[in-house]
Amino acid sequence: MTISIKTIATFTVLTFCCIPIGQADAETRGINIPPGSILVQGTASVSSLVNLPNTALPSMFVSFVLPPDYQADTTVKLQIYVQEASGACDAVIDVVSSTRRRHGFVATNTGGGVQPAGNNPVVSFSGSGIVKAKLYNIKQPSGGVISGILPGDAITIRLDRLVDDPADNCSSTLFVAGAAVQYESAP
Repeated sequence: MTISIKTIATFTVLTFCCIPIGQADAETRGINIPPGSILVQGTASVSSLVNLPNTALPSMFVSFVLPPDYQADTTVKLQIYVQEASGACDAVIDVVSSTRRRHGFVATNTGGGVQPAGNNPVVSFSGSGIVKAKLYNIKQPSGGVISGILPGDAITIRLDRLVDDPADNCSSTLFVAGAAVQYESAP
C-alpha cells in the first residue's frame, strides 16, 4: 500500500493507493486459541495451561469458527504447543473426532477430515522443558451432509493423549500452552 500526503493551500489531501479488491494475493492468517478456551475431559485439566497427565484418558476439545475472509475449501492447520517435564520422550496426541457445524445443516462428524501432519500422532521431545508445535491438517472430510469447508463453519476437534499406546513413553504430564489455527484468506 502506498500513502501520499499533499498539502494544497490549507488543506491536507491523504491519498491511498492499494491493490484493487479481487487482485490481491491470498495470505496466511491465524486465530489464537488460549488454553482457557480449550475444553477438557477425562483426566485432563485446565488452568493457565491444559494438563494432559500420564493417567487414564486425558482429552481436549479445540473449537473455532472459520472467519469471513477464509478461502473456501483450502486446508486449515491446527497447531498445538506442547511441553513436558520428564526428559527426552515421545507422546501420542491423536485426533479422536472432528465435528463441523454450519447454519441450516445437521452437524457432521465424519472421518478423514483431520490428520496429524505426516499422519504421525507422535510428539518427540529432546529434553525436559522443550516446547514442540504439533501440526494437524484439516481438510474436507469424506462423506457427511455438509460438503466443502466454508467461512462460518464451526469446527471442533477432539485430541486425546493415548497414554496406553506403546509409543507414548513420557512419564509426566504434558502441558498445552495454547493452540493456533492457520488458514488462507480469500484474495
